Amino acid sequence: MSYSHFIITLFNINIIDEEWIDYRLQLFRRFTIPSVIHQTNQDFLWLILVDSRTPTHLVEQMYRYLHFRTNVVVAHVDLPKGMKITRYQQLCPIGRQYILDFVKFSKTHQLITTGLDNDDALSHNYVDEVHKFVESSPKVAHKRYILDSVFQYIVDTDFAHVVKRNMYERLCDGIEMASTSVTFVEPNISNACTVYKDTHSYICKSAHLRFIIPMRNLHLLHGQNTTEVDFEGKYSEDKLEKRGWRSEFLSYFPHIQSN
Repeated sequence: MSYSHFIITLFNINIIDEEWIDYRLQLFRRFTIPSVIHQTNQDFLWLILVDSRTPTHLVEQMYRYLHFRTNVVVAHVDLPKGMKITRYQQLCPIGRQYILDFVKFSKTHQLITTGLDNDDALSHNYVDEVHKFVESSPKVAHKRYILDSVFQYIVDTDFAHVVKRNMYERLCDGIEMASTSVTFVEPNISNACTVYKDTHSYICKSAHLRFIIPMRNLHLLHGQNTTEVDFEGKYSEDKLEKRGWRSEFLSYFPHIQSN
């Protein structure tokens, strides 16, 4: 059965502060973009949603970083007049509608949507592993699935620390529902919900959850992660790897550099 795969990044909806956008663009250039444009399987469309009020020179800067690739679309979002966004959940319907507008004339049957924040990254084999699952699993023809990585790397911007987190163990222990980048597989485009049916933590309750061992994702900690704390705090329950991590990490993220 045929499918369409979208990677979606809600870049700066309802955020037009130039300093914030410029800072995120630098992280986007270093971490997110290399992880997507160097996927071993390029059979996807990367849909990046930016606020229509974003300064032109910053949008042009994004285009330069993206190298004008044919499977990347930057869409400008006009928020409904008077709409005030105060929490992430309010962005979900916006992301979902843009995806559905893109696929409503598609001739494919299944829809695959991957949510990717503008400061996160996917392992180079991520898309390929998702497609292998879809093509080898007969049940995807009539069931919805959430696909997550067993392991998520959490790093800081200067690569001083890295945490290799086991998402399956955390789910079993009731600590966390999902990593920051998950994929939603749906059998029918005509009644699709997309990965923005809910936030990444709660969408796992909407479908059958499967952990894919060979793929990884990366969550970046930096100065604008206001809900995060340092490595010795929130992540103290995880194994903090200060040595020996670089070889394994770079085998999954070979195009992400430490400088």
